[in-house]
Amino acid sequence: MNGTQVDAWHIWQENDCALNPVYPQGGTWLGSREGWCPGDDVRDHEVELSGLVPGGTATLDYSITPVPANNLGMGGGNYVINMDLMEFGPATHQLDAEIMEVKRPSTTDMWRRDNPICYAPLVVLRNAGSQLLTTATFSYQVSGGTTLTHTWTGSLQHMETADVELPVDNAGFWSGDADHKFTVTVASPNGGADQYADNDSYTTTFVLPVIYNHRVVLHYKTNNRANETAVRIHDITGNVIFSRLVHANATDYIDTLDLVDGCYTYEMIDAGNDGLSYWADAAAGVGYARLKKPNGVIVANFPSEFGREMHHAFTVSTAVGIEEPVINVEVSVQPNPTNGTAVLRVNGLLGDADLDVLDAHGRSLAHKVVALHGSDGIPLDVSALHSGLYVLRLSLDGQRRIVRFVKDSYGGSEFRNDRPPPAFLLAQLSARPRQGRLGEARAHGPFSGTGGVRRALRDQLRLGPARVCAAQPFPARRLRAEHHATCASAHPPGRHRGGYRR
Repeated sequence: MNGTQVDAWHIWQENDCALNPVYPQGGTWLGSREGWCPGDDVRDHEVELSGLVPGGTATLDYSITPVPANNLGMGGGNYVINMDLMEFGPATHQLDAEIMEVKRPSTTDMWRRDNPICYAPLVVLRNAGSQLLTTATFSYQVSGGTTLTHTWTGSLQHMETADVELPVDNAGFWSGDADHKFTVTVASPNGGADQYADNDSYTTTFVLPVIYNHRVVLHYKTNNRANETAVRIHDITGNVIFSRLVHANATDYIDTLDLVDGCYTYEMIDAGNDGLSYWADAAAGVGYARLKKPNGVIVANFPSEFGREMHHAFTVSTAVGIEEPVINVEVSVQPNPTNGTAVLRVNGLLGDADLDVLDAHGRSLAHKVVALHGSDGIPLDVSALHSGLYVLRLSLDGQRRIVRFVKDSYGGSEFRNDRPPPAFLLAQLSARPRQGRLGEARAHGPFSGTGGVRRALRDQLRLGPARVCAAQPFPARRLRAEHHATCASAHPPGRHRGGYRR
C-alpha cells in the first residue's frame, strides 16, 4: 500500500486438495495447487489496512513471485483474482462472542469427511467485540438430551476466529429424540455479559453413525506405497486403542477388534495424498479398506481413492447409532470418455468375476477373470479399440453389472464441430436395413430398434435432440421420418440446424 508491503500470502495448498470434501472425483483432483482445489471453496484472505482515513486515497498493488527456475511448467498457469476494499467503523459492542459455524456434527457437504460423529463436536468461535477475547463458556446438547458445558481460554482479537472442540466423554450424550438437532450456545465472554445475543447460538441437524452388534474385523490391503499408510482407531475421548504405522507393500492385514460398548473412529492416513489407489499412478498399485463381520460379510467399504485421510465413526453394541447399512455396489469407468487408458472402479463386490468388453452390437471383444476385494481399481488398456461406444460387463455369482464407456481417440470429453462422429457410428447410420446391420443392432445390441440408434448417437455425442439433426442421411424410411419429426420439434424458426457443436 502506497509503495510499502503490508502483507504476504503463501497460496500453495500442499494437502488441502487431498482433503477435498468432493471425493473421489475424476481427474487429478488430489494434487497440490495454488489457491484452489476442484469442487472446493476458494479460500478468502483478509488484510486489515491501517493508517487510512475516511475520504482519503491510497494506492494498492500486488505482485506474484516469479516462476521457480526448477519448475518452469508452473509458468503455464494463470491467476484469477478478486479483491474487495471495505470500510468499517468501530465495533458496536465491547463484549460479543459469536458462534460462526458448526463443523461437526453437521450434514453440510463441506464437512462430510468428518461426519457423522459420536465424539467431540467442533465449532468456530469468533470475537465480534472490540475487547480482546480470552475466555468464554459453551453449553451444548442434542434435542432431548443432556446439556454439557465447556470453558474455552485463548486470545482472539476483534473478528479473529478459532476452532473449538467441545469434549464428550460418553456416547450417551448423543441419546436424544428423533429430531436429531444439535445446539450450542456461547456466553460469559471474559467473564462478563454478552452484549449481543442474536449470534450466541447455532443449531445443526445430524445423522448418527452406524452401530455394529458384533465384533468388528478390520481388513485392508496396502498398495505399493505402504510406507505412506498409517491406521489408527480412536475411542470417544480421542485415545488411540489400535494402531499400525509400519506396513509392507501389497499386503493384506486382518485384525479382529474386541471393543467394549462405545463410540470409535477408524482412521486411515496416506502421507502421499493419493489414498490406496490413484488412476494417474498405476505403479502405486491398488489397495482397499473395509470392515467386516467375523463370518467375512462386509459391512463397510471405503473408496480406495480417498486422498489424504479417511474417517469412519461407528458405535458398538448398546451405544447409540443406526442400523447397519446394506452395502451398495458401485461400478464406474474413470476417466470417461477415455483416449486409451482408464480404471474400472468396483465397490461392494467380492470374489473372482468375469469381465467382458462388448461392442455396440453386444459382441464380446475381450474377456478375463478379475479378483475383486470389495473396493478395487482395475487398470484398462483400450488403446487398440476404435473410437466409439463400448460396454463393460462384470459377472459374479449369477449377477451382472453393466457400465458403458466411450473410446475417444481425440482425448476429449465431447466431439467438436471440426471433428466427425466416431467411425462405428457412421457405419450404423449409413447401413440400410436390408443389409442386416440395423436389424442386427435391434436384435443384439445394447441399443435396440431405430430409436436405439438415435439414443446411441445422443449418448455418444452428449448432444440434445437439436444437435442430432446434423447426422444425415438416415436411409431407413421409418427412421428418417422420426428424425425429421425430432428436428422439427427441436428447432424453432430461425434457429441453427447444422453441424456438430459443443
